[in-house]
Amino acid sequence: MTEYYARCNEDRTKYQTITDHLTNVSILAGIYAQTFTTREMGEICGILHDIGKYSDDFQKRIRGDNIQTDHSTAGAKTVDLLAAEQHNPYSSLAYHLMSYIIAGHHGGLPNRGNANASGLFQRLQNSNPDLYAAWKTEMPQTFPDLSEFFATQTFIPKDPSKLDQNEFALSLFLYTHFLYSCLVDADRTDAAQWDGYVTEGTYPTLEEFNDKLDARMAEFQVSSDLDKIRNDILTSCNKAAETEPGIFTLNVPTGGGKTLSSLSFALKHALKNRQSRIIYTIPFTSIIEQNAKVYADIFGRNNIVEHHSNFVLPTGVKVEPDSPYGENRNLALATTNWDAPLILTTNVQFFESLFTSHPSRARKVHNIANGVIILDEVQALPNEFLRPCMYALSELVKNYHCTVVLCTATQPDFVENKVLPNGTSVRNIVPNYKELADKMKRAKAHNLGYKTIDEIASCLKSEKQVLCIVNTKKHAKDLYSLVKEAGDTLHLSTNMCPKHRKQVIETIRKKLEDKEPCRVISTQLIEAGVDIDFPVVYRSLAGVDSINQAAGRCNREGKLSCGDVYIFTPEQKYSGAGYVKQTAEISHTIQTDDYLSLDTIAKYFSKLFDIRKEQLDNKGVLDLCQQGIATSETAFPFADISDKFKLISDSGCAVIIPFDDEAEKLIKNYSPEFIRSFIRKISPYCVNVRKADLDYLHDEGALELLGESFVVLKNQSRFYAQDTGIYIPGKPDMFDYIL
Repeated sequence: MTEYYARCNEDRTKYQTITDHLTNVSILAGIYAQTFTTREMGEICGILHDIGKYSDDFQKRIRGDNIQTDHSTAGAKTVDLLAAEQHNPYSSLAYHLMSYIIAGHHGGLPNRGNANASGLFQRLQNSNPDLYAAWKTEMPQTFPDLSEFFATQTFIPKDPSKLDQNEFALSLFLYTHFLYSCLVDADRTDAAQWDGYVTEGTYPTLEEFNDKLDARMAEFQVSSDLDKIRNDILTSCNKAAETEPGIFTLNVPTGGGKTLSSLSFALKHALKNRQSRIIYTIPFTSIIEQNAKVYADIFGRNNIVEHHSNFVLPTGVKVEPDSPYGENRNLALATTNWDAPLILTTNVQFFESLFTSHPSRARKVHNIANGVIILDEVQALPNEFLRPCMYALSELVKNYHCTVVLCTATQPDFVENKVLPNGTSVRNIVPNYKELADKMKRAKAHNLGYKTIDEIASCLKSEKQVLCIVNTKKHAKDLYSLVKEAGDTLHLSTNMCPKHRKQVIETIRKKLEDKEPCRVISTQLIEAGVDIDFPVVYRSLAGVDSINQAAGRCNREGKLSCGDVYIFTPEQKYSGAGYVKQTAEISHTIQTDDYLSLDTIAKYFSKLFDIRKEQLDNKGVLDLCQQGIATSETAFPFADISDKFKLISDSGCAVIIPFDDEAEKLIKNYSPEFIRSFIRKISPYCVNVRKADLDYLHDEGALELLGESFVVLKNQSRFYAQDTGIYIPGKPDMFDYIL
């Protein structure tokens, strides 16, 4: 009898049979799927996903022949034929969705396409079931009518006359992504286990996390009015945690302790509602760094997962392994799947994973189900994608047993401004926010009007302790160059790796505590979530929300009777572009003497959403989703949506900086066997660089390859400044696109 193999090791001395692989993946995918749907949906995808490997060509290839094969379309063709045989439309729909999932489990979810365009349609038309018919000799050949299972899904409309087309389309779209995630994760988990990748320990339970947090919170002394306010906020969070899952707002004035209070809510709420994990989603990596430190001090560094770096090789040093993944094999197997109880990640990672067609990024999605999602600084979500983001959050609550907490000191009214779906209920955790905001107002705003960079530099030099926040890295760097001659001046931007920024922030804190001179020039990375307390803050004109966040770094601990925040309009070349420029212009049009009042914040968001109401889904993501329900073939343009849904047009790729001895030790001891551990430990030493610029760095001789997965900056003294971070001699403004 012929033995059919699914994979082998490099020297072809070890093989895994297709039967073993399909069985393992089917079991895992079913387990993952039952969190949000019926187990059978995952099991069928797992059983059929690799039946194309039964073809003669694939079996020749795995035994050493140089043959290119497409093994993913076979399973997709099989479920597509099953869809046509179904008598119930719900069962037919279920099998149709599986055809995308199976076809895309290596190369990505495809567009449907048609006879005249590339996509799933053409692949199905060209697939010949006779070439892989041997699967029927080893695997089950009969599959159930899925109507009974699928019709029970809560997103299936019970009353079509009341159907919100956007909601229903997005429901099917996200359901497909969640099921796709189950298959991808199951496939790669089985591959990783077979390849001998080491499982790196276990995590504490949510009960243990909660006990440790309670013990830490009990240590805090309530010895001031500010302490009492923070304690009242914590009490409100713990009380609200006893309610049912839903969408909550946590409006806490800056300095109110929401980092720990929100986590206390999340842990107690998850335990009460039997939810699986906490996903803390943050707009800026600087906040991840700070929150990770806070949480690591309580829970231990190895018990939390930070996920914010993208590891993608520049084309100049790209490795093309002979891999069925069509991508870097080690990274494909090691990509984090968010199976930990506490995840810290970015808006980019979280939302792009929900909308991506790419398997590595989608792998984690099924673990979002049954979770508590905290969105810190929610006002920082890009307006261009605000409606699809909010619709997705609503969908997670309705159909995936999630809870969403919208955290900020400057909360937009997403219901009043019709950003959330009609009928969405939002509950406030802290009932007396206006009263709290009045009590915690610790600074006064002053509008300076137009100021040149030289004028602002002069102002900063005259201050003993001052923070200046600007909109662009070019402005920060140029201003720093002018002010540093006065001494005691520090720079912060994302050109610096997180470990470097952390050291600078610690230096700043110590100087402030010791009452030493300290002038800081920073991009907006410092204005949200960084616990730092200056008597004077300067802010380049920006959105009212950004101005308020900057003010949160002024007299933060209330040690002065009142701090001073100076807002100035910069020279045009430093004003920023796009959204940053538009929000600054909206702030300029608001006639106010107080940029820090709640009324001004409300006026700002009302104007912002009114001006941009046609741009809250600027790429037409929800309209593209509706294409999926426009025909009986569920013609979702998955690849197109993935291409369009980019919160940052180029979020960059990670370059490892050998910043200190620890980084050099990690690089020296790198082993692909422990790649997930390496990714976690090396992240604090990475700078995200635009993909196009990676090639430029490579041409300059600035990069070297580490294994087959990572790039390291070499000749650090030439390409990394100890005060401002990564740069290229002769191109000082190369990295000015990242704030």
